[in-house]
Amino acid sequence: RQELLSFTSKMGNILNLSELASVMLTTITKGVRVSHAVLMFEDPGSGFYTVQHVFPESQDNSTDGFRLFFDSPIVQYLQKENRILTLSQIETEAKFKALWESERQALDDSHLELFCPLKSHAKMVGILGLSKKHSNRIFGQEDMELIGGVANQAGVIVENAQLYSQAITWSITDGLTRVFNHRHMHEMLDNEIARCTRFGTIFSVIMLDIDFFKTYNDTYGHPAGDEVLMSVAQSIQASVRNVDMIFRYGGEEFVVIL
Repeated sequence: RQELLSFTSKMGNILNLSELASVMLTTITKGVRVSHAVLMFEDPGSGFYTVQHVFPESQDNSTDGFRLFFDSPIVQYLQKENRILTLSQIETEAKFKALWESERQALDDSHLELFCPLKSHAKMVGILGLSKKHSNRIFGQEDMELIGGVANQAGVIVENAQLYSQAITWSITDGLTRVFNHRHMHEMLDNEIARCTRFGTIFSVIMLDIDFFKTYNDTYGHPAGDEVLMSVAQSIQASVRNVDMIFRYGGEEFVVIL
């Protein structure tokens, strides 16, 4: 609990979101004596808040698929009220009757008993979820104050880590096609050469370009050419394995490291 109380001083310099989540969830799980804890973040492409970090790693994967709609009564409550929400409130208060049956079932399966918003400058940047306390003890007032205090400190720290992660991602990503960029290709190529030299293994490189792309651009215009580039990048993405890496090498040129 002393570690939790000194959360800001310990975590303020951590900018790696995974490292921050690991330290935060480990400390709060032990400090409040719960069986497991999760961090949920917004997944803009899907319309959900999804579980992205868990401690300890769940063997039964009960929380892996847990998610909440952006317009879920649970999310709306956390955003508006800015305070801890318990499972007993969800089960008894009228405002949560609108929960989808699938959400209720997922909530039961997750074994989460308490949700706490993580906010930065009045914006919710994440949700902390906690399971039951050990020996089925209830959360006391001291627990609630401790959890709320950590959440208040964590919001800005988590947002800083998220912004740093986004900056790193954008620095290695091609803005149009959303595959890796030319500079990152050289870094990964050096890494693969070093790795294969060290372990005596091999890797392969595909280099390809789009035929008659300049003619197409001149005929139909650059916006149409951009659509072609995005379409080709998506086709390559759908054709390779998750471990393979795709790069935009030049104007109409792509590289894949296998």
